[in-house]
Amino acid sequence: MSDFFYEEIHRANHDIPYIDTDMTNIQYCAHYHEEIEIVCIKEGAVNITVDGTLRSIGQGDIAIILPFKIHSLETPVHSKLYILKILGSNPDFSAFDLYNCVISPDSEKYRCINGCIYRLIEENTLKDSDPLKKLALRSATDTLLLSIARLPDISRVTKDNIIAQSRDIELLKTINKYLQQHYNENVSLEDAANACHMSMYYFAHLFKKATGTTFLSYLNEFRLEKVRHKITDSSTSFTQIAMQCGFPSIRTFNRCFLKHYKITPTQAREKWRPGCEI
Repeated sequence: MSDFFYEEIHRANHDIPYIDTDMTNIQYCAHYHEEIEIVCIKEGAVNITVDGTLRSIGQGDIAIILPFKIHSLETPVHSKLYILKILGSNPDFSAFDLYNCVISPDSEKYRCINGCIYRLIEENTLKDSDPLKKLALRSATDTLLLSIARLPDISRVTKDNIIAQSRDIELLKTINKYLQQHYNENVSLEDAANACHMSMYYFAHLFKKATGTTFLSYLNEFRLEKVRHKITDSSTSFTQIAMQCGFPSIRTFNRCFLKHYKITPTQAREKWRPGCEI
């Protein structure tokens, strides 16, 4: 992605939502987008961070992430999940906040939301040639959006929250631009703080509050995203890739890679070769 913090893939449009019912073992670091994102856990668990708050959710749970909320997703164990993304312009859901973004099976609204999700997934299985598919999707989408708008924990965003959210996004944009240019160098916390014209301690606090992770952890994830695009080239050694992407040693590279992707670089090179899904 050209803007690492703004997701340019897996996009919805106003007529057709994005629906993926085959997601497994995801690792998405801090990002945001204009769609409402709905995550349904079918098996396993997901560590989800929204606006700096970490939650661990399990089988059956549903997470609803409103537009422009900075969030990350990680599956700590083998997991299967559905991910849906919906553009909702009326009302403008970016003007709302959801106090509790996780809906559990014992919640009063769970049956309604879950039913709406499955209706939308079912309508999406209609053939594209079906003249009623677009209407069916629109109807199912509107019903789901209405159910979300009626959740008891949803409320209008306050002016202070709008200011804080805009500040956080601008901070991340600045850091993203800096890392795109310097990720393969010896980047320190002080370097990142200077790029944002902040003290090191204030920057560290603000970054953790916005993303739910430390700058060093995010830097490693940023570098690993670059590694992912290089590792299928079998002619380049892992040591060369580690150095090209800014890791100080092959030992650090291997440790970070295994922690993030749950497989070794050697296993990933085989799994991610052309023709295989990542």
